[in-house]
Amino acid sequence: MHVKVSGSDRTCLEALQTYFFPSQNTQSLANVFWQDILTSIDIGHSPSSCIISNLIQLWSTCIQQQHFDPVEYIFKLLSFAFLNIYDNLLDADGIYTMLADSFQTTLEPYALARMKENTHALRLDQVKVLFECVLSAVDCPLHKSHLLRFWQVLRIDFILMLLNARQDIEIVHGTIKLLMSSVREDDFGPPCSADIRPRHSNLLLDASTRLLTESSRTLAASKKQQVRLDIIDFLHSIAFSGQPGITYLFNSNQVIPRLVKRISAELNSIYDQIEILDDSLRLIKKSVRTLHAIVTIHNPEHLAAKLASTLGAVHAHIEAMTRLSFGGDATDRLTDISDLARDLLELTVSPEEGDAIFELFES
Repeated sequence: MHVKVSGSDRTCLEALQTYFFPSQNTQSLANVFWQDILTSIDIGHSPSSCIISNLIQLWSTCIQQQHFDPVEYIFKLLSFAFLNIYDNLLDADGIYTMLADSFQTTLEPYALARMKENTHALRLDQVKVLFECVLSAVDCPLHKSHLLRFWQVLRIDFILMLLNARQDIEIVHGTIKLLMSSVREDDFGPPCSADIRPRHSNLLLDASTRLLTESSRTLAASKKQQVRLDIIDFLHSIAFSGQPGITYLFNSNQVIPRLVKRISAELNSIYDQIEILDDSLRLIKKSVRTLHAIVTIHNPEHLAAKLASTLGAVHAHIEAMTRLSFGGDATDRLTDISDLARDLLELTVSPEEGDAIFELFES
C-alpha cells in the first residue's frame, strides 16, 4: 500500500495520518482505517475484502461529513487495491454495490453544481482521480454479475447528468469510458425494463456522441482525438455486442449522421496535413466498420432517409465514401476499408450515379 502522493515523497497512508474526522479528532484517518481492518479480520473476513470495503467506508464517511480534502488519497489507495488484490475478493457483489453507491453519492452534488454553474467543495482534480479509481475497478477481470451489480445501482439520470454539455470535458470523457464497461448482449448503461429501454438507449447515445461533432476550445487536439476515439470504441462495442445493440444504434437519430460527419471531417484533415496522424486513421477505420455493421445488418435501404434528417449529412457521406472508395495517395493507408466504404456509397446513390463516379475516378 505504498502509494505515493503526486509530487511528494509521502505515501497516501502517511498523508491520511494528518487528517481527522470533524466529528472525532482523536484518531487520524489512517489509524481508523487500520483499526477497522484488524476488527474485520478478527471476525473472519478476508484481508483483501477488508482493505477495499474499509477504504470505501472511509471515503463514504468523509463525504457524509463534508470532509473532502483527504478523499483523493483514499481514491488512489482504492485504485491500487483493485489493481493488485482484486483476485482475492470474497464479497465482490457487495463491494461493487458499495463502490457504485459511493461513486453516485459523491459525484451527483458536484455534477448538479456544475450544471447550475455553481462551485462545489470537491475539486476537478479530485474528481479525475475518482474516475481513475472507478475505472480501475470496472477494468478488473470481473464476473459479469459483479459488473451488473455495479450498474444496477447507478441511475440513468445520474449518467445523463455526467454527460451534460455543461460538465467539464474530463467528466464527460470519464463517463464515456465507464459506459464501455456497461455494454451487454442486449443492453448498455444502467439496466431497465424492456418498455423503457429504447428511450434510455436513445438518451445515452445522443448524450455520449455529442463530442463527435462538437468542438471544445479548451482541449488540446490530441485530447479531443482521444475523446472521439473512446466514443467510437463505445459505439463499436455496442454494434458488435449483438442484434439488439445494432438496433439501438440504427434507431438513434444522432449516431449515423454524427459518425458520417466525423469521418468526413477526419478525411478533410488528412487531405490538409503533410503528415497523416495515426489517430485519424484509427478513428476513420473503426468508424467505417461500425457504420457498416449498423447499416448493412439493419435496414440498409433506409440509410439515405436517416442521413437526410440531418443537414449536410448526405453530402458528407457521399463525399467521404467516394474518397475512401476511389481516393489516391492521401488515403492509401485506408485501402483495407475501401470495400466497406463502397458498400456504404452504393446505398445512397443510384446505379447511374455510381457508374458516373466510378468513371470519373478511373479516367
